[in-house]
Amino acid sequence: MTYVPFIPEIGAAYTLLGPDGTTVTFNDSTDPNYGGILSDVTGLDSADVRESGDVLVATDGGWHGNFYYGRRPITITGVLPNIVDAADRATKLDRVRNATNAMRADAILSWQNTAVGSVPMQTWVRRQQPARFTGAWVKTFNILLVSQFAQLFSVALHTSATAASVVVENHGNSPAFPIISIHGAITAGVTVTNSTTGLVVQMLSTYSQSGGDVLTIDVLNHTATKNGATTVNSYIDFVNSTWPTVNKGLNTFSVPGGPTLSLAWRDTWS
Repeated sequence: MTYVPFIPEIGAAYTLLGPDGTTVTFNDSTDPNYGGILSDVTGLDSADVRESGDVLVATDGGWHGNFYYGRRPITITGVLPNIVDAADRATKLDRVRNATNAMRADAILSWQNTAVGSVPMQTWVRRQQPARFTGAWVKTFNILLVSQFAQLFSVALHTSATAASVVVENHGNSPAFPIISIHGAITAGVTVTNSTTGLVVQMLSTYSQSGGDVLTIDVLNHTATKNGATTVNSYIDFVNSTWPTVNKGLNTFSVPGGPTLSLAWRDTWS
């Protein structure tokens, strides 16, 4: 499978799964959780951009440092036409309101474009501003959400084989942050390398584990656990770790010295 291009489609089928389990779907009137037709979706084109720069004194121009993406605000605007009666309208719009009621836990917004080769995509969101319903009988709704993540993700969670060296692929255009699991005995630290990019994550030489143990490294959060329970962050070599991501296309990850590794990741788009 090659790179999968993405551009937002207002007419795609969208689903929002709220923290309480309420599900609402848009643009599919045959779905039992139908909540209306969308007239606009913004924020899937890009996350916020954080600049680093300033002006030059007493001359034209300025200077730039590194720019970064911030959070991703998403606005969903739609209308609920063809209502049977007031009860039907209340049921459908109440479903919209409840599914977007994500305050202290995330809702999941998912969709799939209609273009051939498109894959199901998703992101995690919370309600950023009050939900608004306007109009008399035919109601228009405006939902403002925000994701803590700059990227958009594939719904599919990919997993690699377990070996000393594995080749994995990101079908999106933004670096994916994998969960790396290292299986087997480690006596004096270990280093995982993405030889495609040269990025590494290292454990200090004082770290060890037995043959039945599994070391799990979360590249996004810069954390590590042993056997899914014991935190071993103090053994991470933060000075020399550059945190290997799964970049666009094929990437080769390897671990020397006897252990094996496996990865879990999602395709990601910026």
